[in-house]
Amino acid sequence: MGHYFIGIPEPVRAEIVVPLKMFDGQQHIKIIQATITLASKETNREKDSFTPEMLKSTKEYTNRKLYRLSFDLTGLDNAMLEQVGLAVYWPYRGSNSYWMTKGAMSAAAESTIEALRASVRKTISIWSEANGGTFPGDVIILGSFGGECFYLTSHIESAPNSSILLGNINYKNSPAVNYPLWDFSEPCISSFRNLAGSIEYPRTWGFPEINGVDAYACWLYNLHSICANLAAVIREETSKTAPGLLLSRMTTRSGALAMSNDFDGTGPELLTRSLDVIEIDPYPIGNNGYTACIPRDMSYYAGLARRYNRLFIPWMQAFTNEMTVGNQHVTPELLDRMTKEILPHSPDAVLWFYYGRGNIGGNVLPSFPEVSPDTWERAGEFNKQFASTPPHKPVSNVAVLRPYSTWALSSLWDNKVRNPADWEPVHGLLVKKQWVRPLISERQLKFSYNSKLNCIPADVLKKKNKNLK
Repeated sequence: MGHYFIGIPEPVRAEIVVPLKMFDGQQHIKIIQATITLASKETNREKDSFTPEMLKSTKEYTNRKLYRLSFDLTGLDNAMLEQVGLAVYWPYRGSNSYWMTKGAMSAAAESTIEALRASVRKTISIWSEANGGTFPGDVIILGSFGGECFYLTSHIESAPNSSILLGNINYKNSPAVNYPLWDFSEPCISSFRNLAGSIEYPRTWGFPEINGVDAYACWLYNLHSICANLAAVIREETSKTAPGLLLSRMTTRSGALAMSNDFDGTGPELLTRSLDVIEIDPYPIGNNGYTACIPRDMSYYAGLARRYNRLFIPWMQAFTNEMTVGNQHVTPELLDRMTKEILPHSPDAVLWFYYGRGNIGGNVLPSFPEVSPDTWERAGEFNKQFASTPPHKPVSNVAVLRPYSTWALSSLWDNKVRNPADWEPVHGLLVKKQWVRPLISERQLKFSYNSKLNCIPADVLKKKNKNLK
């Protein structure tokens, strides 16, 4: 057994998840405690992410620790031993080795909430003191907290047929790595149990035939709830000394449809309820051409913004970044294409984003004004027209909701989406998979069975959408 993170402490416990038989309305799972011992780096492994052609000076070898698990399955000869799962628990405190996540804490813990309140009070007090004792709400109208992931979802590209080699870590030969679940702290497990009752929480993802649908639905809903609650805590705290201050957060990473957003704690609908401004960052210009991320991401989040009457602001690409989008600068023609795509989604404002002047590691450069002054001028023309004639706000007559009982079933396994009903076109809605998120299945059309996110009855939905057969 290997590790997930560089510099992570020793694992605290390991469990063997043994399904006694398939889920039949209730779970039939036995959890067996395993013993963990440290193994030599030279231990032969049947499947090893460190391959013979790799140098032993690479971090995949020098920084890793291997462990041996010992456990006893006596008396379980009739169990589903071909479906046994391993659950290993590490304490994760973050590391300065990671560019994004320097530290970690549980979003469910009361200590986290209190620390967040103290941080908000400190930030507000700095501006209030500089303004003579009151917060300068006439000058500062919006505050943003965090961005992208709440938790750091690792090794999400580690399917067996993957060919990714990133940071000297070889994902190609790591078939045992699946999506890690966040988080297994006592406060989070307690929160799950308050929601799910006697249902055993899932240790392995993507197997509703063993754990049952509700286990996954409650786990993902609980994760999204505790993270969205952090935004609600900030709003509550700022209202005490900075009333009227708007709250925003960059909600996506790798696109609105990226599965990593689900597992790092980003629940778009729950988060939208706790924010005043919805911000997303669809960056379509890359080394491989121009992608469809603007219509895909903006259609999804524009619907949420209208439904909850929130301001909607896209961050538009005005930079290069070798690590993410590539090194293709924004040209006037590409800028025109981007603005043409964003206007139908009726944003309330547009922010042109870049990282500052000059190189900030790799190839991170602003496209304008210096590199492309023509693009800079074109952006100015667009801004003036946008300010003088804002786009018309459409009125929604129907909302297609996505219950967690379906949402939580999607998972990557063997380089494929397992349980893909939530990702496939249905009922004559001829759309590309990668463009669509809030899809509906036949079962969801016929039944309203989820008390948290009820579906619209089929007859109502069909009246509103003639494409449904």
